[in-house]
Amino acid sequence: NFHATYLNVYAEWSGNIKKLNYRLSLGAVQGRYSQGENVEKRLLPTTRVRLGYNVNDNFNIRFNGSLSYNPPELGNMGNVSQIIDSLQIRKGNPNLHESKVYITNMAVNYQKGLFSTNLNIYYQYCKNAMMESIFLDNNHFIHTTENQKSWQKITPQLELKVGPIKDILNISLATGVNYYDSKGLNYHHSYTNWYYRFETSAMYKNWMAMFMIQNQQRT
Repeated sequence: NFHATYLNVYAEWSGNIKKLNYRLSLGAVQGRYSQGENVEKRLLPTTRVRLGYNVNDNFNIRFNGSLSYNPPELGNMGNVSQIIDSLQIRKGNPNLHESKVYITNMAVNYQKGLFSTNLNIYYQYCKNAMMESIFLDNNHFIHTTENQKSWQKITPQLELKVGPIKDILNISLATGVNYYDSKGLNYHHSYTNWYYRFETSAMYKNWMAMFMIQNQQRT
């Protein structure tokens, strides 16, 4: 029997300073894990900040940032071994710890007349990311989950919109790049994926037509 309990507390402040609006949240998460006579408690700080600045009626900037934690799945923490087949064994890892996750997102928006554009930059950094490890022990392949070094993703995206033209036609084109970087205890992988999305729609009286095409955003 394995038990996990989480308690999340936080306080939040929000307000405005001239053209700047803000929201700040500070808190903590307490985790308690128990299996048999083994009991472990962890206290983890969390925070979140949101900022917005309106340069003028057509131009604004938004920023979000947060520090949070990904708890391990209970099935990966239990001190249990499961035989998959004659060559493979899956083992739990009682020493597994939460991953610390930093996320930032900045958006720059501009609109004038029929034209609008949006530049969005997303970044995620996960310290001590929980990922699978496979190693050989007594002629068996042991599958387990370990805290690796880090995992991160950055996605800049630019979107252009035109419309509505004569209150009928809307056109949107977005393009961006997904870049991934994964550092394990004994490996390092990276991957880049460019993507696009084109959308258009037309409305007239009781009729509406839409068309959308995009390529695959591989992860």
